[in-house]
Amino acid sequence: KEIRPILSPGIVLSTVGVFLTALFTGLFIWYLSGMSWTNIHFPLITSLLLASTMSSTDSASVFAILRSQKMNLMTDMIEKLEYFLADRGIYMLTIVLIQFIQSDGMGTGNIIGSFIIQFLVGAAAGYILGKLAILILNKINIDNQSLYPILLLSFVFFTFAITDLLRGNGYLAVY
Repeated sequence: KEIRPILSPGIVLSTVGVFLTALFTGLFIWYLSGMSWTNIHFPLITSLLLASTMSSTDSASVFAILRSQKMNLMTDMIEKLEYFLADRGIYMLTIVLIQFIQSDGMGTGNIIGSFIIQFLVGAAAGYILGKLAILILNKINIDNQSLYPILLLSFVFFTFAITDLLRGNGYLAVY
């Protein structure tokens, strides 16, 4: 109930905002690296990759500015939603750009197909193995309670490894 009214603004802030920040910053880096007074020359895609790693909006500072301007938003909930979603957008943008750079000689169809397969396998494996981990953690009875975090960490490594073997994105599965 609480999240539905602010879902659209939160998604716009976390996706469009991150994408535009990465795009403009990447174009700026590319422009500066092409200047005659610099010794650094980045291709456009590398500039965009560098910018995507820096494009995370610090939601605390953004919402502090909005509050100081007396903008009446449901800021607490939107701030939490934007914080939750923005990192995923940055992560996906960075992964796409890395795959594009690594795919020297691959066609656009192959790159898109590879990305879709990694995304689908990673999401499915993460969901299934996450549910399995919860089921096992709830059923198992360990006398020493401090061993549960270690068991959970081993599930994380297992999930990453299995997903990677299935040609999925292990980071997405673990996340």
